[in-house]
Amino acid sequence: MADNILGFLNENSNAILAVFSIVVGITTIVYARITWRMFSETKKMREVQTEPNISVSIISKEDHSYFKDIEIQNVGLGPAYNIKFDVTSDFKYTEKKMFSEINIIKNGIKYLAPNQKIQFFLASISDIIQNKKEVSLKFIAKYENKFGKPHDGVFIIDFSEYFDMRHIGNPP
Repeated sequence: MADNILGFLNENSNAILAVFSIVVGITTIVYARITWRMFSETKKMREVQTEPNISVSIISKEDHSYFKDIEIQNVGLGPAYNIKFDVTSDFKYTEKKMFSEINIIKNGIKYLAPNQKIQFFLASISDIIQNKKEVSLKFIAKYENKFGKPHDGVFIIDFSEYFDMRHIGNPP
């Protein structure tokens, strides 16, 4: 029986090598594609981990919930450069200035490190209600990563979301 197997292998060695070569070739191609996909995913993950991400939100003051601050923060893992703001729906910030005219909005921010934030007073909800001021603010933040790749985000601040809210007790 062993002689029959050895004889078969000797007679068909070229065909067996050809089949084996085809199997190895297909396996190599499959592994190359898997490796390429893993490389592409790793590259995307690395890019995400070094990108800035500007976030703009409204924060209530601890001592009085009707006073609202605006918080501009880089929540991304990379630094943000040349942050510019384009206000498309403005509101009266003070008696003499519109929101778009205050320095930080008009001139922008040169640099925000990861997790760095800038927070300042925005409005009093009771003042907005009493004076019937505009109830929304819309603007676009444009910024770059460290390689100059542009990013942007659209932010809509709708003060009417805070109307009719009630709070009980004093803050700690």
